[in-house]
Amino acid sequence: MFLRSGTLVLAPTDLSAFLGCRHRTGLDLAVAHGALETPEWRDTMGEALRARGLVHEQQYVQWLRDQGLAVVDLSAGPDAAMRPDAEALALTRAAMQQGAPVIYQALLAGQGWRGYADILRRVETPSTLGAWSYEVHDTKLARDTRGGTMLQLVAYSELLAGIQGVWPEQFHVVAPALASELARVVTPLTAAAPSGPSTPQSLTAPSPNAPSTAAPFLIHHYRLADYAAFYRRVKGQLLGTLAEGHATVTDAHYPEPVEHCETCRWFVRCNGRRRADDHLSFIAGSARTQRAELVGQGVSTLAAAAGMPDPLPFTPVRGSRESYERLRDQARVQHQQRTLRAPQHELLPLQTGMGLARLPVPSRGDMFLDLEGARFAREGGREYLFGLWTAGAYHEWWAHTDAEEQTAFEAVIDLIGTAWTAHPGMHVYHFGHYEASTFKRLMGRHATRANELDRLLRGERLIDLYAVVRQALRAGVESYSIKQLEQFYGLTREVPLVDASQYLQAIELALESGAPDTIPPAARDAVRGYNRDDCRSTEALRDWLELLRANVERGGTPVLRPEEKPPEAPKKVTELEEQQDAARSALLAGLAPDAHEPSHAGHPRWLLAHVVSWHRREDKAQYWERYRLNDLTDDALLDERQAFAGLEYVERVGEVIHKTTGKPTGSVVDRYRYPAQDVEIRRGKLLMAGPTAWGEIETHDRAARTFEVKKGKSVADVHPTAVFQADVVPTDAMQKSLLRLCASVLGANAGPTCGSDLLWRRPPRLRAGTLAAL
Repeated sequence: MFLRSGTLVLAPTDLSAFLGCRHRTGLDLAVAHGALETPEWRDTMGEALRARGLVHEQQYVQWLRDQGLAVVDLSAGPDAAMRPDAEALALTRAAMQQGAPVIYQALLAGQGWRGYADILRRVETPSTLGAWSYEVHDTKLARDTRGGTMLQLVAYSELLAGIQGVWPEQFHVVAPALASELARVVTPLTAAAPSGPSTPQSLTAPSPNAPSTAAPFLIHHYRLADYAAFYRRVKGQLLGTLAEGHATVTDAHYPEPVEHCETCRWFVRCNGRRRADDHLSFIAGSARTQRAELVGQGVSTLAAAAGMPDPLPFTPVRGSRESYERLRDQARVQHQQRTLRAPQHELLPLQTGMGLARLPVPSRGDMFLDLEGARFAREGGREYLFGLWTAGAYHEWWAHTDAEEQTAFEAVIDLIGTAWTAHPGMHVYHFGHYEASTFKRLMGRHATRANELDRLLRGERLIDLYAVVRQALRAGVESYSIKQLEQFYGLTREVPLVDASQYLQAIELALESGAPDTIPPAARDAVRGYNRDDCRSTEALRDWLELLRANVERGGTPVLRPEEKPPEAPKKVTELEEQQDAARSALLAGLAPDAHEPSHAGHPRWLLAHVVSWHRREDKAQYWERYRLNDLTDDALLDERQAFAGLEYVERVGEVIHKTTGKPTGSVVDRYRYPAQDVEIRRGKLLMAGPTAWGEIETHDRAARTFEVKKGKSVADVHPTAVFQADVVPTDAMQKSLLRLCASVLGANAGPTCGSDLLWRRPPRLRAGTLAAL
């Protein structure tokens, strides 16, 4: 935003900035009015991303040219950057009136708004221009389109409508396609379209919100009408906020930490203010809603939170009293550490199977795992470095492609399995849920090592030390990252964290750009050292927790070790897996390595071989999600949309009467109340109270924050404080059906069936008549 002749001019990016942080809007407004100077700020990662974004944008424009489309480039020319708005807008109008197929870097302006649209593409919808009009195409590196991007593109579309007299029907987001996506392109253009305004084409699929891969780009299409109301609301809020003046805005909206803080030019200023204010956001684990609750109760600083009495003098509106007592105690330990200037921690009361009681007996074969990933290098991210520390030795596997990632994953799982055989008491330690979640994701992605990973999970061989720490102790840290915990066990890192951060970004950028060969050797060495430090730190943390455990036992309190769990699957599951493995092996026998290509004659058999166990892999994901939710505390479940936390039993609504006998069945319907939280739980679905099936929701009143649940006789008087929904859809029938199809395909006298017709893409066989007649 800026002032021109005393009038404020806004850009579509101001909408997304406002959506993310209203305090930032106030500061930007102050700059526009000359009340503040723009701070010096360099975001090296952001600069690199912008440079990559420009390359991606230019590649898309060049691809359009290669298809024979004439491109009017309004950024061309030595003086283009200095071109007055009136001249730039006139050039945009002229290109649109001429019906140019593609217009690059068009200035759109009107009613106090201006901005340069990446690309305008002609569509055959009449407007005041003639028999055509234009839609906005915006190039983005991100795989997902966020709300801020949507707002910007609707704003550009509104400005575009002011020029052509009609609103566009759609806007489009162009993301880079990955190699795996390019392999699925089935409708490439075989002939270049003539250039010129008379023959514009749409080279992408017209279905709304569906990605198109008819080009070396992933193009998403969005219907403007679906987002117009959202845009009008946010735009109205922005204009109303700006009318208040920058001083009012910055005072009314405190610089609460948000997602984009660390990439914002105002971060130093805002973080400095939070430090000076001793802001509640520095309490480890505090949520924004909890901080708002404390401020509403007159507690606005970490020191004040640390001094809250026991019991609390208020009943919270959102969340349980216990959660605020835990926040108070966390603030107290942090305040002690700040005052004493020395690491402070205190042990929490022991609970069966939690905290220090989750630590298994140490073994010579224990392993310590850490993974490094690039979130946007492919759909679902790329795990590019697998690190294992065991017996004082570091093992590493690097992966830049899907094949290398699969090989690395298999090698790690196999090495763990070998260590387990040699040391039956061994475990794999990691910090946080990332490693275990990634293993599950890689198993599904590459359809490999499912049984081996299942055994590790059933045998509880993966130990999350973050969960142990959070359940075992309270530390005077602002976040429970392993880096902040290292002060308690004195680890000295070989690679400084500041250096490692830069090199991690360099590798991520190289992988996300599809250019792993550009990774400098220094970056690879530094990230290897960083990963090795993380693995060593995990071992040192485990050893420190073992020391704390030993101290508790020396004080006369026994700490039980977790019971060893059998890793074998139930017999029924094992038999089904054996049948599927046998069918897959038979289907793949004799197939050429390139049978995965859709054009290969053996592709239907290859496809069926990999589909036959698909349901089983999906079943695992469902059960794993149930186990994950089961392991969460009530506080953690408060942030899960598939859960209710802080439940209060209200009353018994009634008994369930048998429809035939008219007698009570023993089942009951109870009403519960819950504090304010975001929930997405469907009626009629099973609710779990820990590992126990608890009941089904009959009614749900979101306004009153109450629901009624039908419960069986065995749990009629069970009133948990938190429940969650994690449905597991039975798939046995579908798995057996696929096995029958395999048997049919493999049979000596295999004849055509509906299933084989689908696999081989044969037209349906009709009892009478022909498809042409239909």
